[in-house]
Amino acid sequence: MSEDPSGRTHPRPAAGPARAPQPAHGRRRARPFPADSQGVQDALRTVLEVDDTRRRFAFHVFGGQLPPPDSIRVTLHDFHRVLADCEGGLHIPDLPDPDAMAGAVSDSTRTREIKSLIEQNRTLMECKLVTLGGGAVKNVPVLRRCPWCGEIATREGDLDNCKISTCVCGNDFCHNCLVRIGSHAEHVAHYGGECEMAPRQRIPLPAGFDLQQIITCPFCHRSVIIRETDVTGMCRVCGNEFIVTGRVYI
Repeated sequence: MSEDPSGRTHPRPAAGPARAPQPAHGRRRARPFPADSQGVQDALRTVLEVDDTRRRFAFHVFGGQLPPPDSIRVTLHDFHRVLADCEGGLHIPDLPDPDAMAGAVSDSTRTREIKSLIEQNRTLMECKLVTLGGGAVKNVPVLRRCPWCGEIATREGDLDNCKISTCVCGNDFCHNCLVRIGSHAEHVAHYGGECEMAPRQRIPLPAGFDLQQIITCPFCHRSVIIRETDVTGMCRVCGNEFIVTGRVYI
């Protein structure tokens, strides 16, 4: 019973069911790996102990940094590829052997690196031509690869300023001739002078990869490298041959 200020008493409400005690360490974390995958976990952990491999894995699979282990869902598959899906899940081959896992990770990151270089080359070769500085420089590619760091710099939305561009790395260079501008004096000296326009840039690819493209085998879904002029392709893994029509593979 309880008593209000007027002196009247009221029955107390019936007590509800007791709450279950909470775990001492808060909410239980989800297990990212499927059951019975300790061998695969150990193999991947061994591979990622190498600093360069871990850096390339994080960049080419997750776009930068490795996510917290308890924030992803891991799926094992039979393909010799490592990839992340659009929902942040990780798909890795069911390979408990560290050497085999190292080969899959290396092949996957190398394929992504080459594919990225090929896509950058196409962007640099096909981007539009613009005029800078009110006519000071004409018909120059709007995109240039920074001669300091290699990042792609654009003048899109910034056509009225002079031919000197500033990259995201903080360094300046001439958008026309691609010479590096390392000081204010060099900036002033190059600002009003004439220079010869550099041709469209092409990023050098590893030996043997020039004029090639990476496609996916329609049978086993592994990466296949073919020449851009090829009309047929053959997967060296599954041995199947297929016809290439543009980007449609039969």
